[in-house]
Amino acid sequence: MQTTVNNLKWRIYNVFPANQLGLDQLLSLLDIRYDERIPTAQISVSFPPLLKFNPKFVENYCKTDEHLLMILMHEMYHILLGHTKMFPKVTPATNFACDAVINAMLCQSLPAEEYTSFFKSFYPADGIAALLRPPDNWDKDEPHNADWSLEGDLLYAHKALYTQDGEITYKDIYDLISEKVNQKIDVLLLGNHDSEEKKLNEILQNAIVNIVGKWPAIIYSEGRDNGMLSVEEMLDKLKPKKDVTRMIKRAINRITSIGSGNLTMANLKKQTTLLPYPTLPDRRASVIKHFGVSPLFYKGEVMKINKQRVGYIHVYLDVSGSMNDYLETIFGSLKSVMNVLYPKIHVFSTEVHEHTPKEILSGTYSTTGGTDINCVVEHIMKNKIKKAIIITDGYVGELDEKYQQKIKEFKPLISKLLTEPHYCKEIDVLNGRTYKLSI
Repeated sequence: MQTTVNNLKWRIYNVFPANQLGLDQLLSLLDIRYDERIPTAQISVSFPPLLKFNPKFVENYCKTDEHLLMILMHEMYHILLGHTKMFPKVTPATNFACDAVINAMLCQSLPAEEYTSFFKSFYPADGIAALLRPPDNWDKDEPHNADWSLEGDLLYAHKALYTQDGEITYKDIYDLISEKVNQKIDVLLLGNHDSEEKKLNEILQNAIVNIVGKWPAIIYSEGRDNGMLSVEEMLDKLKPKKDVTRMIKRAINRITSIGSGNLTMANLKKQTTLLPYPTLPDRRASVIKHFGVSPLFYKGEVMKINKQRVGYIHVYLDVSGSMNDYLETIFGSLKSVMNVLYPKIHVFSTEVHEHTPKEILSGTYSTTGGTDINCVVEHIMKNKIKKAIIITDGYVGELDEKYQQKIKEFKPLISKLLTEPHYCKEIDVLNGRTYKLSI
């Protein structure tokens, strides 16, 4: 008996961990229907987007709710990651490469058998189609005990997708597939693979991005997602740049002298005092001398060290994947301002990690690869930080409503420094002056 569309939605609502993935919000944006004209599933970029399932495909391959969840997540990643933009021409090989990476990412994110069995039941364990699924007996924690059926370059690609051995990109898989099968792939792929790429309505796309952005990811991507598990990275060489250092100092100086805090800063300041010798015209001394009296002291100005209580400046540095090209310059350019910074540098991706100046100046940092401004605001609020500079490319996601009013009431002093292309739409929710970095 065919499952009704309404029951199809409930199957997705009820599956664990669907409640953690915001699927109730996602499905409220989609119109779901059955369509026997498509082989598996397909999402059309309309308003609202239409998610269509072949009823026989659901009956044969989505026997469990977990399987239904996997095909839904597969489709969402396809339309949001914009894979077809990576290649000048969409071919069966490009579609195959994109599916191989997405399927591996989903299996790494949800490695339990109830989820991965969807791909195992849909694709054979041997032949080139094996790249679209984990091997038999695959265990994320012990992947080398799996039954690897491929050989040579295909085996290397398969292990790069499902283990920590080696690295593989869409282009690598595309080149490999093109070489092996000459663009002729007789494999039924999941979802929509139309050659014509259509653009999603901007408002609708932002809504979907904010939901999918909270989903787990295992591979790095240059964009906004929930990242992978935190890993430690090390830059090869720091490359400070005077213009970048100058702009960072400018952003810091604007908020340093405002308010008070637990850091004492010394600066030279002119002060009027009495001296035993004249240093500038003193009208009173001139009058006294006119009457024949030599004054003992003269009014003058001296430079005096003035100590001022100011707040430490906290640096929040975006270390997501999209910032990779800028980090060597930014890390190096921080050296000359370390004396006015809080003793720990806060690097952020989807988590905030603290590093000592020594670690930063050696190029060491931790990252999950994704980006989320909410972790920064939460850290500022939790630690009652009054002064901060945020260095980012601006692609940080939307700030949750629960923080928007709180950060306005807390009123921290913030300077924002943006790398190219100086995207400010998402970071403008935080009050403070914005500075542009040219790196």
